[in-house]
Amino acid sequence: CEQAGRQAGRMAAVAATATAVGDSGAAGASPKATSERGFAETKDFRIATLGNVDSGKSTLVGCLTRGLLDDGRGKARSYVLRHQHEQKRGQSSAVTMTLMGYKAGEQVLPGNPADAKPGRGSHNKDFFEVASKATHRLQLVDLCGHQKYLKSSIYGLTAMSPDAALVVVGAERGIQRMTREHVGLACALRIPFFIVMTKVDMAPPDVLKESQMRLKRLLKRAGRKAFMVREEADLEGAIRCMEASQTAFAPIIEVSCVTGQNMDNLRAFVRLLTTTKTETAISHSEEKHSDEEGGAAGDEPPSARRGGASEADPVIT
Repeated sequence: CEQAGRQAGRMAAVAATATAVGDSGAAGASPKATSERGFAETKDFRIATLGNVDSGKSTLVGCLTRGLLDDGRGKARSYVLRHQHEQKRGQSSAVTMTLMGYKAGEQVLPGNPADAKPGRGSHNKDFFEVASKATHRLQLVDLCGHQKYLKSSIYGLTAMSPDAALVVVGAERGIQRMTREHVGLACALRIPFFIVMTKVDMAPPDVLKESQMRLKRLLKRAGRKAFMVREEADLEGAIRCMEASQTAFAPIIEVSCVTGQNMDNLRAFVRLLTTTKTETAISHSEEKHSDEEGGAAGDEPPSARRGGASEADPVIT
């Protein structure tokens, strides 16, 4: 847990460098200006990935951030896992943060994704490149799925303050113990979440149907209704389900990181979710900044601006 905490601290420091929006905004800078480090200043959106061990969380994150498909032998997750023992076991044991960026509605990819090499140095370089080019940024926090790393996952859900959660479910294994734990944590912390069912190409039709039924029962116990995203027309409804006030629904997207089944809809959903939420946050920040400037312009008390004291004004003696 100490090692996971130190790793998360280092990644949070890198993320803080890329998200220097609030500090510069307090100094009077526009949220869409460019910082001294060359980053396009904007509000970042943060998603925490949850799910049972071997459900395909790191592989899914690798496919999303690199814009590639997996080869079935762990190529995609090798760009996400940082430590040598994680590469050997194929399982994450620490909180890992990756970055996705968008500019003019298109994803910003780090250099040539096909020529990228796994490693911490390459990760930091790609992080900087995406952060400097993108106008909308999405931070994917890859959390642990094994039971013995549950404290690290709880740390990532609380210390990283995610705006939403992505719960990964393996179609061939269905609902596991840690899946229930992670869904319960997201509900307890009131974090909007959506479900991504991976490995649908490996699951026989009867197993896939059983996994879908068990997932819907789990969501029902958590007070949610399943909202299946099967085509592009369902994306708008799925975005509305992720509103803070719409906690009755949970979007479900079934994908395959190897064959690419439904991956385009998942990428489009993540892009729309990121751009919609960050633009809303920027507009709120601009309104708050203008209100603060307007409030600072007049030093008179409220009663003087209204033309005198009223009975509703508090009397200080």
